[in-house]
Amino acid sequence: MKAVQDQVRNLVLSVWTGPGGLSDEAPLLAGGVDAADLRTLATLVEEQFIIDVHEEEIDATHFGTVTRLAHFVNAKLTQLQTCRRGASGTWHDDAPPISCDLVSPSSRDPDDFQNSTESAA
Repeated sequence: MKAVQDQVRNLVLSVWTGPGGLSDEAPLLAGGVDAADLRTLATLVEEQFIIDVHEEEIDATHFGTVTRLAHFVNAKLTQLQTCRRGASGTWHDDAPPISCDLVSPSSRDPDDFQNSTESAA
């Protein structure tokens, strides 16, 4: 959790325009992040953690503070791991992430994309 929170804090700082420093409990929307920044932050989170953030999830409940956002990301990562493991609890490297509703085709593993482009050549 700490590593995710540190990464999330760095992403928030990349869009933060508020005064002074940023605490993990500071309200982002009241302090230096506007609606456009939230969308940018959502894109950065998707790219950094290879998760899908739905439009309706871009709100103060999930993106209200660094801590809330870190909890949101951790929950998404846990759901993704559960999806990839399947009911048997066995990790399926060959299972395409698109088979899980939690992951969009645009957030496939970079290695999967690399392998598919190499085999197409």
